[in-house]
Amino acid sequence: MTERGHAAGGSASVPPRRARAVDSDAQGRGWTALALRAGALLQHLTDWALVVTVGGQFAVLVLQVFTRYVLNRPIGWSEEVALHLFIWMTFLGAAYGTRLRSHPRVAVVGAWERGALPWLVPFQKAVAVVFLVGLGGAGAALAVANQSILSPNAEISQLFLYGAAPVGALLMLVEMCMPAAPPAPAGAAR
Repeated sequence: MTERGHAAGGSASVPPRRARAVDSDAQGRGWTALALRAGALLQHLTDWALVVTVGGQFAVLVLQVFTRYVLNRPIGWSEEVALHLFIWMTFLGAAYGTRLRSHPRVAVVGAWERGALPWLVPFQKAVAVVFLVGLGGAGAALAVANQSILSPNAEISQLFLYGAAPVGALLMLVEMCMPAAPPAPAGAAR
């Protein structure tokens, strides 16, 4: 019998593959590490998408002001693109705020969290999960139902506009499940 079979509590009749499957400690660390790496990649992609939406919003607004007030020939599609980018920026920013655990809360609830009501934090998370699942489901249904409708000037599918809600809800759910990042020292750059 192999040494691994004894460590896993197996017997001589347990095949080596089965003995390895029983070794849940090593597998747990592997799956945890994989989940943390996938979460870090998703956070990185979310950060870049947020940077692109903020930069795109700025560029569209500068272009809009320039063409309207300098050239006196406004671009018709710029307001629609700015609106679409703003909506995506809102949902991506909400996911970023969820990651930092920086969403505003009522001061009384903050005082309760300090220990008076130990069940409050899990209750808050449960309510948030129910809300985000509902938001994601309704947003996905709305996006699919309106995918054939194009915006009047930019001719962008409404799937792009309404798709921000389910994507943002999913990102917020993932961020809620990830461990909280340790707070940065005072004065340190993030």
